[in-house]
This record gives sequence, C-alpha cells and structure tokens, in this order.
Amino acid sequence: MFNILYAPQVIFTLDPAQATFSKGDNLEFKCSGQGNPEPTLTLTKTETNKDLIIVQTTELTHTLTLSCTDTGVYACSGQNSQGTTEQEISIGVSCRQQLSPLFYLTHKVDPAIEAIIGETAHIDLEIYGYPEPTALTLQRLYDDTDLTSSPRHSVTYTASAAPFGAVNVTISDLVEADLTIYILTVDNGVGEALKYIFHLNQVDANEDALNIAAIVIAVIAVVIIAGLVVVIIFLLKKIRGPKDRLNSKCSDPRESDPQKKQNDDQLIPLEMPTTKDTTPVSAKTAQYETIQYMTSTSGTYNSTSPQNVEAPNFYMDLEPNHATIGNYSNVSN
Repeated sequence: MFNILYAPQVIFTLDPAQATFSKGDNLEFKCSGQGNPEPTLTLTKTETNKDLIIVQTTELTHTLTLSCTDTGVYACSGQNSQGTTEQEISIGVSCRQQLSPLFYLTHKVDPAIEAIIGETAHIDLEIYGYPEPTALTLQRLYDDTDLTSSPRHSVTYTASAAPFGAVNVTISDLVEADLTIYILTVDNGVGEALKYIFHLNQVDANEDALNIAAIVIAVIAVVIIAGLVVVIIFLLKKIRGPKDRLNSKCSDPRESDPQKKQNDDQLIPLEMPTTKDTTPVSAKTAQYETIQYMTSTSGTYNSTSPQNVEAPNFYMDLEPNHATIGNYSNVSN
C-alpha cells in the first residue's frame, strides 16, 4: 500500500456562522485540517500577528467572549512537511467610536492647541470602534453651524488595523475669530457618538522667536564653558610639567634606587674609645664633668695623672653664659 504525502486541507468555520457580533457575545472558532503527515493547526489574529492557539491534532476549537477590540481578521493555518494551507474569516464587533487607550495616555482631556494667526492648525485623534464612522462634524461651542463645509476647515477619517483609525482636523489661514472652543463629533451609528472638545490658543510668533534665541544662546554658552574648561586643563598640564621635572631633580636619588636607600638607612655602630689602665687620682684632683661644675668653686686646681692616661670619653656641657673662674692646669708626671 502506498503512503501518499500531501499538504493540509483546512476548513475554517464560525459558530454562530455570521460576520457581525455584539459586545459580550460568545464566538467559537472551528478549524479542521487533513494532511499527510498530520498537520499542526494554528489560530491567529492577523492585525496583531498573535497566535491564539496551536494544536497538534486534526481539529481545533477556540472560544472568545467578544469585546470591541476583537474586531478584525482571523486565520487558521495547517502546516506539515508538504506545505502550509490557510483560511481567513473577518468578524466585526459592534461598538461605538471611542478614543484609543494610547491616546488617553499621551494627551490631555480638552487640550489647548497652539495656533498662530495666518498659519494652519492641526488636530489628530486616535480612535477605535465598529463600524467605521459615518458622520464627522466640527462646530464652535454654542454654535450649531457645521464647519466641515467651509474650505478652510477639513475633517477626515483614515482607517488603520481594525478596529482602529484616526481623525484629522485642519483649520487653515487662521484669523482672530478662529481662536475659540470647538466640538468634534464622530458617529458610527452605534451607541452615543464620540464628542471631543478642544480650543485654539494664540501663540505669539515673536515669543517663539525669543524662545528659540534663548535656546541658541544657552547652547552657545555651554559650548564656550566647555571650551574654557578644556583650555584650563591644558594650561594646568603645561604648568605642572616643568614643576614635576624640577621636583624629580630635587628629590632624593636614593628614592630611585631602593637597594641603595636600604643600605644607607642601615645604622653602622660606632666603636667608642676606651680608657687605658690608669692610677686613680685623688678625690681632690678628680675630673669635672661640666664647666658649670668647675666654675662653682674658685681657686687653683692641679691634676696629677700618669702620662699614659688618655682623655676619657664624656660630654661637657658648654653653656655660653658661664665664664671661667680661676686658673686650671694639668701637671703630668
């Protein structure tokens, strides 16, 4: 028996089998695929390219409780080694036009639009709902006149990925009377129409020029300050160079030769002179340790000692304020 390989054959249906639904309805997607080898089935919302469910069987079912943003195109695809087969179904969930969640995050309610006399003002709204808007009107507050019929006023709708779109308002050749409050109405016949209120505020062109000039001056000031900092750093380096070289010449040469410094730092013990054997002298002719002690007594002093006596190793306190008194002699045998 032959084993014939072939790409999937996909059947995609809805339950209930209709294209338009209401918010809160339950919708079941059913998809089946036959192929050899057995295909993988995937249900995807094409606007977001988001896979809702993936199965490895020949039958796929998925249920949604519908909301406004579920409007769009859904695809069921079957894939195996022989190829991919896909079917699409579009559904719409009836929902009034509303400002998109992203617009609420990035714009103020009842915003003030800056405008300059003689130029053009632009207002853009991001909205969503199903079906698309069928009526767009622009009015001044407390005035029922529809301005969309005026050549200076334009209101247009541009669809994007369902159920989203954008409304653009343009008012050209602005005059003093245009600086007022406006009401934009967007209606698709489902529920209450969307009403968006905005107002045009005049901006002084001279004030804009002054603001631009202030910004330019600030930028120039920053550049000048940065340049001065660079120059100061350069000059400091130029001054510091000769100073560092002078310090290096005046520094202890031992710092550059650690071994020499270590040798020089070692203390060499000094050998103190010793006294040869001597004959003791009488107490009357004993050695005096200091000049101060010697000057405390006047008179003549004789010291008799052997010829082979060397001077003892001692310090004498030579104080400058003491004068010698008496005569001193050293008589050797």
